[in-house]
Amino acid sequence: MNDIEIYAIAIVAVIWFLIAQQVTLNKTEEANDKLADTLYGLAAGKLEAKIDTDGDVAIRLKPNQLGE
Repeated sequence: MNDIEIYAIAIVAVIWFLIAQQVTLNKTEEANDKLADTLYGLAAGKLEAKIDTDGDVAIRLKPNQLGE
């Protein structure tokens, strides 16, 4: 392999890494936004959290928020 091929492979690897990093950051940002919205809803009293017998947590709208 000559130097140009090594540089080309290195550049492609760096570009791939940057793209993968951006995709991961976007997914993390979306997850953080959902978590923040959920925590805000719980704090504002619009949502309720219930824990079932298995220990799973379910977060849902309070019944009065559903028009019941």
